[in-house]
Order: sequence, then C-alpha cells, then structure tokens
Amino acid sequence: MHDIMVALGLGADAVVPYLMWELAVSKGDLQAVENLYKALTKGVEKVISTLGIHEVRGYERLFGAIGLSEQVSQYLAIPNFCGSDNAGLTFGRMEALSELRQSWYGAADRKSIRPNKLFQLYPRIWKSAGSVADGSVPYDDFVAKLAQFEADNPLSIRHLLGFRDDLARSTARSTRRSMVTHIPLLSARCRLDRKMKRPTARTRKRPTG
Repeated sequence: MHDIMVALGLGADAVVPYLMWELAVSKGDLQAVENLYKALTKGVEKVISTLGIHEVRGYERLFGAIGLSEQVSQYLAIPNFCGSDNAGLTFGRMEALSELRQSWYGAADRKSIRPNKLFQLYPRIWKSAGSVADGSVPYDDFVAKLAQFEADNPLSIRHLLGFRDDLARSTARSTRRSMVTHIPLLSARCRLDRKMKRPTARTRKRPTG
C-alpha cells in the first residue's frame, strides 16, 4: 500500500501491482483476489481522504520523508528530515530489503519466519500500568520500564533523541557562574539605594503652586 501511494504521489498515471495479484492467486482463489482489491481500494481512499482529497488524480507530491539519505530524497525531490549523506535509507539498502522480503514470501514455512511480527509496545505495558493504578507497583518503576522499552525498540523520532550530558553540565555550570556574578551586584545596588534613600514614585511629592 505504501509503495503504491508513493508511486501515485510522485506522478504515476497508473499503478499495476502485478506481483500482488499473482501472489493472491497463488495463495488462494477468486475470493483472495477480491479481498486484495477491496483492501487496495480502501487503503487508497483512506490515504487521500486523510488529506481532504476525494479523487486519486488530486493526490500529488503532498508528502515528505523521515530518515532517507540525501541521494534518495534529492532524486525524489521531497522534503527529508533526520537524514544526511552519512545516515539514512539508501538505494542499496532498499534493494537489500526488497530481496529479504522476497525470501520471506517465497519461503515454504511462513510460520517460522513471521516477517510481519512487529514489536507492540502497549500490550507489554498494560499490566504494569494496571499495577501502578492499584498501587502494587511504584510509578517510578513503570516509567523506567517504559523508557527501557522505548530505548530498545524505538517507535518514533522522540525515542531516538535525547540530551547531551556534556552540554547539559556545561550549561548548568554557566548558569551557576552567572548567578554568582549577578547576585552580589544586585545586593550591592540594593544597599546603595537604601543608603541614599532615593525617593520612590509613591513618596515623591507633587509640586504645588
């Protein structure tokens, strides 16, 4: 589905997923082909309706990318985030992934490979969340467990980002030095003001006559 929508978004007049049709025929009967057609139709409708588009011809290059190499993003002429010349998905990596998927779907024993098994975060933390709710597990333990899951199996960009400890410590030291410098000067200014007994706006008398 993703590949089809990218092809349409990049300007393809038509997309023929012949390998998907062939796989559906080889794995099932006419019902399998009908199911595939319904799935593709609903998938296309869902993607374009999310953007407020009601016709496939209205879906254009309305997307960006996350984690592509600069070579790929420039070739596709799309905005790219969190990618560079040294990091990101390359054409070579795409080819390797395509060959890996082909070996998955061509295997005789699909159950031993389980290519579509993805890491599911929430089923793993519901029990812990319930334990926090009934007071049997401290909240800090739950937060630590969740952070470990996110570190081992990042699901979004925020799971891959963090703060540099060296910069944090340097900033904290600079802030403390600034406070140490300014607080004595402020105290000295207050003492000087009290000594001179400068009139304030409230005590200053209005001129008469």
